[in-house]
Amino acid sequence: AARAGKKGMDIHELDANMPFGHVCGPEEVAAAVVYLVSDANPYANGQKINIDGGGPM
Repeated sequence: AARAGKKGMDIHELDANMPFGHVCGPEEVAAAVVYLVSDANPYANGQKINIDGGGPM
């Protein structure tokens, strides 16, 4: 987010710098939330999950 606020940087430039080729969208965040609240995930709690496309790598 800090890089996105940099003057002169557009979304295409930001996408090009991401390991997965794009900034995550609402659907990708929603998919993680659905998993976290589903029966497929009975043990993960109190976790911080970065949904960031590998940006900080």
